[in-house]
Amino acid sequence: MFDESIDETHYWKDPIDITKEQWMFLLEDGSIIREKDIQLLKLIFARKSCMATAGQLANELHMPHHGPINLQVGRLGKRIVTALNIQAPEQKYGEGVNWWHVPFWGVSTKKGYYWILRPELKEAMSELYVADEVRIPEEVGVESDEDLYEGAKKQIYVNSYERNPVARERCIKLHGCK
Repeated sequence: MFDESIDETHYWKDPIDITKEQWMFLLEDGSIIREKDIQLLKLIFARKSCMATAGQLANELHMPHHGPINLQVGRLGKRIVTALNIQAPEQKYGEGVNWWHVPFWGVSTKKGYYWILRPELKEAMSELYVADEVRIPEEVGVESDEDLYEGAKKQIYVNSYERNPVARERCIKLHGCK
């Protein structure tokens, strides 16, 4: 999926003080990690090596662009840091905070920038979820006020075969309507 020979300067593995137990607490607190965040984390968790680009995630969610995914992850990082009252990782280049470093490590490759679930988060998810768990529409709560991703344009091609009306009529006369 990505080049294993990438040198360490292309990895972002900033330390953050969140244990597996704290991740489990966060994953179960819907006010911190919301349902759409869980959906996103589960998509990454189900992938090989627990890593994906924002573009891949947007594609899987039938979104036209990865920008909203970046915003969602940034907001998630801020909520986690606020809830745990911890320091967020600072940007590697320039000033400010890398909010996506809160739930993820990262690696820059020729194919794009990959988010990788932090090991403690991956362990917590392993205990709480089954990797191939799928939610069917009947399981989505009606009372949920979360934004659901819906409405992507999809083209479907179908073959249609016309019947000869005379042959149909003769068949019904001979065999009946059953």
